[in-house]
Amino acid sequence: MTKLLEQMANLLPAPHMALPEDTSAARPTLTRDEVEALFSRELGRQRLH
Repeated sequence: MTKLLEQMANLLPAPHMALPEDTSAARPTLTRDEVEALFSRELGRQRLH
């Protein structure tokens, strides 16, 4: 579980880093809702196994 959280955290850009405009398109910033949706989907998948 902790490893999953670390992986999810790695997907998010560091708050103190300002990404150049050209890279923001390649790596879109996730909204809080999107992050929560990913978490719930992963947790649901783990529960099934």
